[in-house]
Amino acid sequence: MVLTGALTFLVKNFFSIVAGILGVGFVVAFHEFGHFIFGKLFGVNIPSFSIGFGPKVISKKIGTTTFSISAIPLGGYVEAEVGDYAKPKPGSIASIAYWKKMAIIGGGILFNLIFAYAVFVGLSLTGVPGNPFFTGHGNHIVQKVVKDSAAAKAGIQAGDKIVAINCTPTKENLRGLLETLQNSPDKTVTLKLEHDGKERTVEATIGAKTVKGKEVGSLGVHFGFEATPPVPFGKALKQGFTICWAIIKNTVSGFSRAFSKRSADGLAGPLMMISLSVQTAGHSAALFFLFLAFVSISLAVLNVIPLPILDGGQAVTYTIEAIMQRPIRDKTLEYVHYTCWIMMLTLFLYLTFKDVITMWF
Repeated sequence: MVLTGALTFLVKNFFSIVAGILGVGFVVAFHEFGHFIFGKLFGVNIPSFSIGFGPKVISKKIGTTTFSISAIPLGGYVEAEVGDYAKPKPGSIASIAYWKKMAIIGGGILFNLIFAYAVFVGLSLTGVPGNPFFTGHGNHIVQKVVKDSAAAKAGIQAGDKIVAINCTPTKENLRGLLETLQNSPDKTVTLKLEHDGKERTVEATIGAKTVKGKEVGSLGVHFGFEATPPVPFGKALKQGFTICWAIIKNTVSGFSRAFSKRSADGLAGPLMMISLSVQTAGHSAALFFLFLAFVSISLAVLNVIPLPILDGGQAVTYTIEAIMQRPIRDKTLEYVHYTCWIMMLTLFLYLTFKDVITMWF
């Protein structure tokens, strides 16, 4: 029965699934293309360019570079010729200046941000759809009120906007609103609401629920974000930057909380990413591209983290070598890389397990 349901889902959503996988693959490929372009710009020989890891599924050699699609779609890589630092060979990483190495490393991150910005500008011209991604920015709206909840008892309705809580503006700050609500179990708060241009004020006694052994407040509503109407080209350029910067800050904040609290609660695994890509691809092209822009920014921020298997770690390695005026020992780098890969694969497995629990149980 479960197998039949899964097959039915695959058939019904085949094109959305293909579009979702190709979309996320494109974001990864565009990141690697940034490294590739800057490497070629500075005359570095690049033997291979792969989307994914593991066994190669498709390969084609163009010029001196073999382009591949590999079996494990969890990233990608560009292999540049490293060379001997004692006798640097032309066309190798060892033969170019430190700033050029850093430009090559930063090329992938830059291309991710360029892609996201281009999407936000384009959507600003046509209208940004309502979406669940702008958790800290944008006009949120009550989409659903839970029966017998604190919100229902206070007379809050679907379509209401909570523009202030206890006189603190929240119109474009859903995160601030949620934090205040969570910190107010069994407390009475004053909410300023807006609906169809009319304002009203209500008092609500926030409910309480236990999450991971801690009591938190619960209003009993589901939030969404309003669609943003189209704007002229000049304003689209500015709005695209504003949205891009807001999501960068939110993403950095999310990673910071994950590291400081040593918790993966705010992180999505590969299954969740694929699921969201399929859902958005099946909903509308605008929402799909919005999701890909969000993924692109997440990938850019992730690669700033100074782990040796990420761009940030490579930048740290090149910086240390520039200061010492010699390369780091191969054995040392090998041990560090193996350790980081084990840590990363463990995290992927944990997030995958968490995705399965969230999506099916």
